[in-house]
Amino acid sequence: MIFAVLSYLFYIIGVALFAGAIGYGIGIALMDAIGMDPGFLTWLVGIVLGVILAFVVLRFNIQKWVVIAGTAIGGTGIILGVLMFGYGTYSVLEDVFTHPVKLALQSSESIWWVLLGIVLVVAGIVVQFRTTRNFTLEPPPSQI
Repeated sequence: MIFAVLSYLFYIIGVALFAGAIGYGIGIALMDAIGMDPGFLTWLVGIVLGVILAFVVLRFNIQKWVVIAGTAIGGTGIILGVLMFGYGTYSVLEDVFTHPVKLALQSSESIWWVLLGIVLVVAGIVVQFRTTRNFTLEPPPSQI
């Protein structure tokens, strides 16, 4: 019983941290998009949005959606980074993988990178939703 409670708490804390990280990333990206330099205010906006998103996710029980959206966005960032590096848009591998969205927006073909990113995010969400829609956890077969 103790381990069951601990596993549930571990899951809830993990989802809250994941949602908080997504909220923080959104806050930092918004501040960067309006031209703010990294600093205390940018950090504070990221933290506040992270806490708000973590609270909303836990309050309204939308953990599955946050995990689906977060992994779709993260996967899209990796795919865009690989494509931009392979296409020759950028040659510094570290920049491509740390800031793929920022670099996609700064490139001369930015509209195509953004459209591809939107298509990939939507596709990732749809595929994950469709494959997990009917998933139920079943106990393992009896070994007797």
